[in-house]
Amino acid sequence: MKKTAILFFVTLIPVMLLSSSFDMGAGWNFGSVNAFSVIIGYSDETFSTNWIYSFQGFEKYNHRITFSYSLYKTSQLKIGPMLFIENTNFSSETTSPIYELGITIKISLQNLNFSIGMGYPISGVFNFSEAIHIQARYFIPPPKNMKMRDKLYLITDYSKSKIFVGVGLLEPIN
Repeated sequence: MKKTAILFFVTLIPVMLLSSSFDMGAGWNFGSVNAFSVIIGYSDETFSTNWIYSFQGFEKYNHRITFSYSLYKTSQLKIGPMLFIENTNFSSETTSPIYELGITIKISLQNLNFSIGMGYPISGVFNFSEAIHIQARYFIPPPKNMKMRDKLYLITDYSKSKIFVGVGLLEPIN
């Protein structure tokens, strides 16, 4: 838990300084972890990070943190490496944080961002169904005759056999 928190906050400072937007939201996690969740993230044209924190009271928690960087990009397609970290105490066994390195592909359409990734555990056994990471965001168009700076979105995220469904707000920093 401490290693994951330290890694997240060490990377949080430069990300905040270099990113162009901040997003936050809330929703529900389904699967092996059924709990209320919040999502916090930073992003720009090449780098993005998301933290989905699920909890039941103060005793049970699940952290899922994803970092991705786009090495190749066109107007609608981005491909690059990703780092995925999960730390949980929802299971009856004590688990240490899981670290995965992999690749992610992001597709941006008019109001829909879709990403799919595959991670390989740094330690442990590879399991295909546990290695897939999928996320879709639908940005709700603003009402007619209104120009809004913020972007309201619906999100669904699948990773490690857990599904997060929620709503969020993308806030430009500049």
